[in-house]
Amino acid sequence: MSDLDRITATEEVSRLLGLAAASEADVYGTIDGEPGIELKLAVRAVAGSNLVLGARKSPDGAAAMIAEALRNKLLPGREIEIIFSLVEGEFAVREAIVSTSLATVTVNVGHGLLRLQRRKDFRVSTKTHPIKFISSDKKITVELIDLSAGGMRVNWTPNLGSVPATGAALRGILTLPTGVNPEITAHMVKNHGPVAGGSALSFRFEGMGQAEARAVFFACLHISRRS
Repeated sequence: MSDLDRITATEEVSRLLGLAAASEADVYGTIDGEPGIELKLAVRAVAGSNLVLGARKSPDGAAAMIAEALRNKLLPGREIEIIFSLVEGEFAVREAIVSTSLATVTVNVGHGLLRLQRRKDFRVSTKTHPIKFISSDKKITVELIDLSAGGMRVNWTPNLGSVPATGAALRGILTLPTGVNPEITAHMVKNHGPVAGGSALSFRFEGMGQAEARAVFFACLHISRRS
């Protein structure tokens, strides 16, 4: 099974959407072309193949309106990418907005859901979407070969100095194609040997916050969608 398994069977999609609505599942998402804006919504209802999302409720259970500044970005026709979690796993939707109101945004799921099989192992090549890691002291800028939510593989060229030892830490930012540049700490875990111009080294991300982890994961989905 691939890392992104598309579910298109109507009955199965309806069942999963029903579970999301019944649990009012939290939703995280991004708006295409709006770097730095992360959606934090919840599933409110299901209408046929439409998924109705709304602002998360306050601690006292009161429903909230979607902030006006955000509503101005959530326009019909604009593409959004969202993920939500159920007991059965994590699921993603990448579709255009159907309609919006003061309290909700509606997305059609007619093309199916993406089941995320191994979130941390979901790996994409960065060949067509170049990403750089820039160290905190700006002494090292290295090109990525591929990226996953759990780590990165880089091309360590001779001008960067000696190849880091296993366990060595790098701290800095990733220049993601979504326009978000999260700060990360990564430890070297494997030297894969020579590649064109350098050595292929794998690093594992450590201690990432939820916002940074989602930024990397959404960048992987962004690259996958456009590859």
